[in-house]
Amino acid sequence: MRLINTTDFSLREVYEPGSDYPYAILSHTWDESLDDPQHREVTFQDIQTPERARMLSGWAKIEKTCELARAYDPPLRWAWIDTCCIDKSSSAELTEAINSMFRWYQQSTVCFAFLSDMPPAKPMSPMQGTSAQYQFHDSLPHCRWFTRGWTLQELLAPKTLDFYDSDWVRRGDKGSMTSELSRITKIDEQALKDQRTMFQVPVGRRMSWASSRSTKRVEDMAYCLLGIFDLNIPLIYGEGENAFARLQEALVRQSVDLSLFAWDSFGPMSFQAFHGMFATSPKQFANCHGRMTMQDAAYAEDQSLGMTNRGLELVTYLRSDLSSFQSDRYVAHLNCFISIERPGSSTVRRGLGVRLVRTYKGFARCHPDGLCLVDLSRIYGSVVTPIGTAPDRIFIPPSLSPLESDLLGMRLKDSIRFRVVQPPHASVVLTCTLSLISGSDRRAWEKDKPVLYTWDRVRRTFMTDSEERFIGILHPKIESYIARNIHWPRGLRILCGFFEGGRSNLAKLVGVTSEGRKPYAYLIAIASEKDAGISIHGTPFRLRDIALLMDDLDALIDSGTSYGSALVTMRERLLEENHYFASHPNEELNYTLALDQATIRLTPYQLGLPDAAGNPQKKWLQDETVNLTLSIKDVDLGSFNGYEATLRFDPAAGVDSGRDGVPGPDWNLLP
Repeated sequence: MRLINTTDFSLREVYEPGSDYPYAILSHTWDESLDDPQHREVTFQDIQTPERARMLSGWAKIEKTCELARAYDPPLRWAWIDTCCIDKSSSAELTEAINSMFRWYQQSTVCFAFLSDMPPAKPMSPMQGTSAQYQFHDSLPHCRWFTRGWTLQELLAPKTLDFYDSDWVRRGDKGSMTSELSRITKIDEQALKDQRTMFQVPVGRRMSWASSRSTKRVEDMAYCLLGIFDLNIPLIYGEGENAFARLQEALVRQSVDLSLFAWDSFGPMSFQAFHGMFATSPKQFANCHGRMTMQDAAYAEDQSLGMTNRGLELVTYLRSDLSSFQSDRYVAHLNCFISIERPGSSTVRRGLGVRLVRTYKGFARCHPDGLCLVDLSRIYGSVVTPIGTAPDRIFIPPSLSPLESDLLGMRLKDSIRFRVVQPPHASVVLTCTLSLISGSDRRAWEKDKPVLYTWDRVRRTFMTDSEERFIGILHPKIESYIARNIHWPRGLRILCGFFEGGRSNLAKLVGVTSEGRKPYAYLIAIASEKDAGISIHGTPFRLRDIALLMDDLDALIDSGTSYGSALVTMRERLLEENHYFASHPNEELNYTLALDQATIRLTPYQLGLPDAAGNPQKKWLQDETVNLTLSIKDVDLGSFNGYEATLRFDPAAGVDSGRDGVPGPDWNLLP
């Protein structure tokens, strides 16, 4: 970096700004013309030849800046002007200059802000003096200086900032115009008064200060914000919008301020179904002016943020979005809020959250055109975290292109969601015991069997990745809530996946989807002589323990069979051996396999006194017997289309489903 001598216009190299060289600094907008080669700024190469530099239109800025510096009290011997004090032909020097530019403005004695499009103050009579001042304040919001990205830090950093019109006449200073400048720029007034407080402002709100500004180079829209966030990153011109992504990555490494994600999408991007967590431009933070970080140390202590090879790792409070029971969405709380003023009442604070959708690898942001408002005292569009609830650890891609968004939608559309019509006096929990796709990493299987990352336990949904070889197994566990000493048979499993046309003779009984892929969902009963609580009606039943199938898969893998082949072998063995499954055919969509329309019937029991062998005796509760049916259909899952399998527990004939004030199955419908 260099300083220019205000007397002879010579340059002196200085490595760091400091008190040894008090200097003035210029803030301006560059003025160049493609039609007139003389109408441009003076560069470092130009000033090496003063005779040539004086022929350029930008020389007037250098002369006036040096003149004002010499006339300053006390006079300043040195000045800094970005056009001629930086050798922009050197990438190393340019990187150093941009990364340290905020400090150069911050440590200057005075900053002269030259407003080239501010009309000059014309001589007026004493009675017209007030009109001239009004003219200045009327024109100030329309000055180009307030629309440029680089001038944002030039407004915030200097301790003393004087404004000059197009005739280089001083018209005001930052100290006396703080309120007006805050209205124009929407920057916090306190940050304008004392730039040290700027670093206490939430990241999202600081981003909003640049939302109405622009730069000539796309990358500069990120680089001009380095000083605002006290960051240093390498400069890579030519990377385009990736520069802004790298800026956000640096912010993730620096803090856990989740207001970084409190942006809205506008324009063409708002029609993209899925997004990463990073914004593509500061313009998307335009609505963040009033957003504050929640002052809750205990809340923030549980949160963390970081970049991994799986994407953005976020530890926060994640809840199912209650605003739509038919959607697949979650809400991640951002630990920040906005204040909403209501007519005739006090200001109301609302927390902010982003809507997410579960994917086969983690989560993705959906519906970026708006944030979810969270009532801080009760449920309002989402769930406020109850005391003592542990936060969730999730992974989200930092960004998704439109093509990646479309591909994700295609991979999510064959998801299978399970819906349970609860039995009387009991509740059902679906536990995943196997969830695999052919592309799964075998090492993950060997490390932690079974692999469960494709099962969303909250939304009860399998993320199948549109993989034809997907296979999933669920274990329905029934728990009574009217008495502890009521037990239900445990020998139930649900098997689901897809057929490919022509792979099995059984596929002839299954409806064909538009892609030639057909879903199936089978209810398997594991009965035994000791378990009289499970019975099959309408079809002879061959006993088969589903655990043996898991053992078969292990054996196939251990024998060296490829992973995909092992899954295919396991599935075809299930289908080719003469098993009988209970199902409820859906004639309208014809998606459900109907083998003799078998019905599984469950009867709960109570444990009594032990018999002579010491085993508790079972008292079967025939009045509580239920019939199990399973169906699957095509549904809209919110952000994408998929399938919904419904597991029904209907009272058997003669059973009253709603006696004793207990809601029947239709009352307990779970989404």
